[in-house]
Amino acid sequence: MATGVTHVFHKTCANNTYNIAHPSQTCDNILNHTYNFNIGGGRCAGCGEKIYDSLIYICNKCVLVPLRKGRFGSSYFHFNCAKYPPSEVIDVPQHHDHKLKLEMVKSCFSCATCGKDSDGYSYKCHECDLKFHVNCEKHPAEVTHFSHPLHPLKLVKVEPPAYTDKKCRLCGEKLANSEVFYHCSACNFSLDLQCIFYPPKQNPHDPNIHGHQLTLMPKSISFSCTSCGLKGDRSPYVCLPCDFTSHNDCSGFPWVININRHDHRVSRTSLIGVVNSVCGICRKNMDWSCGGYSCKRCPTSVFHTKCVTREDVWDGKEMKDEPEEEEDILPFKVIDENTIQHVSHKEHNLRLDKSGIFIEERICEACVYPIYHHSFYSCMSCSFILHESCAYLPLWKRHVVSNDRHKYKYWDYFIRCTACGLFSNGFRYEAMRASLDLRCASITEPFVHKSHPHPLFYTSPRGICIVCKKEAQHVLRCVEDDCEYIMDYKCALLPYEVKHSVDQHSLFTLWRRRCRW
Repeated sequence: MATGVTHVFHKTCANNTYNIAHPSQTCDNILNHTYNFNIGGGRCAGCGEKIYDSLIYICNKCVLVPLRKGRFGSSYFHFNCAKYPPSEVIDVPQHHDHKLKLEMVKSCFSCATCGKDSDGYSYKCHECDLKFHVNCEKHPAEVTHFSHPLHPLKLVKVEPPAYTDKKCRLCGEKLANSEVFYHCSACNFSLDLQCIFYPPKQNPHDPNIHGHQLTLMPKSISFSCTSCGLKGDRSPYVCLPCDFTSHNDCSGFPWVININRHDHRVSRTSLIGVVNSVCGICRKNMDWSCGGYSCKRCPTSVFHTKCVTREDVWDGKEMKDEPEEEEDILPFKVIDENTIQHVSHKEHNLRLDKSGIFIEERICEACVYPIYHHSFYSCMSCSFILHESCAYLPLWKRHVVSNDRHKYKYWDYFIRCTACGLFSNGFRYEAMRASLDLRCASITEPFVHKSHPHPLFYTSPRGICIVCKKEAQHVLRCVEDDCEYIMDYKCALLPYEVKHSVDQHSLFTLWRRRCRW
């Protein structure tokens, strides 16, 4: 995952093919979906306007065709111009009495609708010898849509009316995000271009969602989704005999997956069945009578469908037909009740000491923090020493900083911890794109901190730490209502007690509580 860059797509856009045909292409080639590395430096072959989009379609064959003076041709297209190509023949009686035909060659012309000069593709009336911008005429003035059969929907090219909620009735996207939209003023019904061209199915029958055929209800209505357990406010799929309601985009979810909030795989279920359950990711209450994901080994570990399939939680892989890893995760062999052989120190055995005696100048080899009065394992033959808690950390674990599984490493070199941002030369957990020191890796939820009366959780990335006032990528949050307490990993793991060479006494961290409750 690229740091600092997040690309977000409509579901139908993301599922659309990366290579498409286009009516303007005469080279028998297809358009390829790619990044635009020359922002604002080229014009769209469809509408003639400059391209400022980061994602475009391009004809690789036409780009290599040489023109005069060593220049090369270009068939670059806006995402929308390629994805929603204009019709070859249109009838727009509100603008012109005759049918208009799409010209397949570029030309210089003045648009008969807006009066602006342009060069590029156009619609032409061959009877009147008039030309029109493709963008001015490519969308019909009215459409009849199955989701609103009472009245035709009229094309709107300006801001949504003030009396609307300014959202598409079917998908809920903001109408301002669409180039134009369609609206029925009598019924206050609006659809964006996405749902005009690619609407949800009217009567789907998918056994993975429900056993019966469903019906789309294109209506503003509050409901609880039986599939994912979350609330909705518009256009659900319904099965009236079964009292089944579902978001119209709640489909295609995987059956078995790995997530970074749980060490075991979780499976999709149509009934959570755990009363008073709380989602293990967002920490909000779940409707036990709805669907979601659960762990077969840990019956109380349940999750909202849309929480476990978030990009920062799931690695995107379906594991239904893949055998689960059954690897030994214990980092030591038990010799007797108080003696172990640890994987990081196989040459000697380690003995457990729970005396609580203050050990001032000894450092744990794993977390590189002082031993002090904590229980520890010490080598029976040399100076090797580990906190008891550090000795028990597993060989593999999952962590919120990455969707990959992290492997325990005990080699001695510096890393920068992905969670707290600090450097460490102790033991660590490593994945393909993340490294964790042992202290950050050992944080479990709920995380209890002396500075705050409520437990803290990792629900979502990024936030401003209430202690150091700095923004961090990975933070722990209070999930109580109206409590906005946030701590980053660096501040959350500051030791409560330290010793300093200038003072014979221990120094203790004092926290001033900041909470609204």
